[in-house]
Amino acid sequence: MTLAESWYENAAFWSGAGVAVAIAAIVVGAWATLRAAYPRRRLTYYLRSIAPLIPPTASRHGRVAVEIGSVALTDPHVLHVELANPGSHDIPSSAFDGGDPIELDLGANVVTLLATTSTPPHAAAPSVNTDERILTVGPSLIAKGQLVTISVLVDGPAPELTVRTRLTDVSVREGGGAVISAARVDPMISMAFGLVTAGLSFMPLLEHEQALLVFGIGTGLTAGGAWTVMWAT
Repeated sequence: MTLAESWYENAAFWSGAGVAVAIAAIVVGAWATLRAAYPRRRLTYYLRSIAPLIPPTASRHGRVAVEIGSVALTDPHVLHVELANPGSHDIPSSAFDGGDPIELDLGANVVTLLATTSTPPHAAAPSVNTDERILTVGPSLIAKGQLVTISVLVDGPAPELTVRTRLTDVSVREGGGAVISAARVDPMISMAFGLVTAGLSFMPLLEHEQALLVFGIGTGLTAGGAWTVMWAT
């Protein structure tokens, strides 16, 4: 009998391993429940796209010009800026400390605000105003799971996004993509941990190959659940 066979066929090893993963699953599940009960509100921002209206070659040769009224624009760009609340709670207007809005510095002069859209449709878009190269957002409710897209025309050679905010008890960071609310993730985490715990309780009754499979699945779900809790809440 080889050393590999000895640990592989050792029932005590599988019982201990199952208990260890089950305890880890319970700990992460309790952590998920605690984070769901006392969530930290989250706001993400992202400069989705920068579209120049005048190609560099056309600008150099003076073939194309963009004017707003009687004002000629030298480096016009259309920007699409996203603000999202992927957390499990709304960000109320009272979270804007001192009533100060979110400031989105675009690094180029704002010519005009083109559009402000919001999804899901029932979530009203927050108020948006312009001040030279800055967009101000709010103070307004930003609902959980809400994605706000702001389209704006700017004039400047190198637009970029800088965010300044005085939101209270809100984690603000850069991030784009689909909004997955923690309110939808929590039930999935609880179900996964329930399946892990139930499966591991039968490990001593399984054949060695089956026990190894259950152990691998349980470990993977526990690790994935821990990552999901940190990301989604």
